Amino acid sequence: MKPSQPQPPQTSSAQETKLTQNVEISTLSAFYGGLLTERQREALRLHYDEDWSLAEVADHLGVSRQNIHDLITRSAQKLRQYEQAIGGVAQAKKISHQLHKAEAELIRANPENKEREIQNAECESQKTEFGVRHSKSRIKNAANITSPSAPANESIQSALRIIQQIIVGLNEE
Repeated sequence: MKPSQPQPPQTSSAQETKLTQNVEISTLSAFYGGLLTERQREALRLHYDEDWSLAEVADHLGVSRQNIHDLITRSAQKLRQYEQAIGGVAQAKKISHQLHKAEAELIRANPENKEREIQNAECESQKTEFGVRHSKSRIKNAANITSPSAPANESIQSALRIIQQIIVGLNEE
């Protein structure tokens, strides 16, 4: 279905910008895609996730390139407006950061598990953009500490305070 027209090579900066935009739109689509029409989701998926050109998407959907350009631009703008109004992606990133902080405190409290937890974290971080669900399970695993020392108790208390802040923040919304 894709035409075999060679594209001019992009500069590193242009590639980074395109990649950043692709990740942004894909992430926003994951959160708010259900608020878009099926056609909008399909156009965004083909263009951003499958890396189809506007002409290829237009050909696939049976409309003009300009129509697809407008559809994708409006759809991406809607997703950004949803994020600005709702803030789901920002909240997920904040929670993920806080959970990683808590996890680090728990790992510091139990150095024997450090290498195992680092391997788990690397593996699980590849499974999800934000790692929120996986971070929670890693924190539970890291919390299985036997006979903690005084510095370990401080780390555990610090991690628990961070987790408590996350829970309070979620309950306030």
